Amino acid sequence: LGIVPEAISDSAVPMVLAHVSRCLFLPVMVGIWVAAGEARGVADSRRLDGATGLIAWARTAMRTVLGPSIAVGLACLCLSVHEIESSLQVQSPGIDHLAQRLLQWLHYEQTTELSAAGVLLLGLGVVGSALAVLLSRRPRKRTPGTAHR
Repeated sequence: LGIVPEAISDSAVPMVLAHVSRCLFLPVMVGIWVAAGEARGVADSRRLDGATGLIAWARTAMRTVLGPSIAVGLACLCLSVHEIESSLQVQSPGIDHLAQRLLQWLHYEQTTELSAAGVLLLGLGVVGSALAVLLSRRPRKRTPGTAHR
């Protein structure tokens, strides 16, 4: 008798759980940082309006934390994409994925393919960082009667 049912062990559930357990610290740290950085006046106004809970917080504060939220999501994606150890331990046999390819290229000294994969991962990080910076910029409030620059 196996501890894990066959329907779960042959699915993507173990892989997802492995990646979540390896990368969960990032969203937790950014969540604590974002919650601590919320302006006291905004938090008090939200509580006075009765907007408590996760859904109400997301409706009122998500625009201000969109950049860090996207950035942490992209960082978790980049960490998960090249995660070799947990991927190889829990992946079902016969399924080809990037972590397994990276390990094969490293083992058999196929430096061209390994370099291309490194450039791909670096490119994902650069594009993700640029998106996070662009999306985290706050729109300027324009008052009527002021000249546009």
